[in-house]
Amino acid sequence: MTVVISIGGSVLVEDLDHERVLKYASVIKDVIKEMAPSEKVFIVTGGGKVAREYINAARRFGASEVACDFIGIEVTRLNASLARRLPELTPEELVEIVMKISMGAGSNSPVDPLAAKIIERCRIHTFVFDGTHPENIPRAIMGEHIGTDIKPKP
Repeated sequence: MTVVISIGGSVLVEDLDHERVLKYASVIKDVIKEMAPSEKVFIVTGGGKVAREYINAARRFGASEVACDFIGIEVTRLNASLARRLPELTPEELVEIVMKISMGAGSNSPVDPLAAKIIERCRIHTFVFDGTHPENIPRAIMGEHIGTDIKPKP
């Protein structure tokens, strides 16, 4: 099994509290310990509020969207580390929802359009859930239904 944990920057570093980051790290370490050696875990984060602030400042200086994207990516690297709950969606429904969200640099979406299209094209079974509480990570991996199940049609 391959597990991809995507934690939004506004969730992970909401207030730059290092204890919060350590709690996520601890939970993820515990998850990895329980997995077989052949299984893989990837962690992805967003830039959050800090990225949006830098992007807005760059726009005021006249930066292009490309430059703003790079600024957002850099803030995301520093983190490196659905408003409404929908129990189940098809990948096609996910793409439809995500494509309606403005996607300029610094936009805030649970899944970006490229990720949604990859999920759709590759038929990847995906779970999107509230990452505000690190203990939700192992619950979701163990199959507890705590978010939105993005499930390809058979």
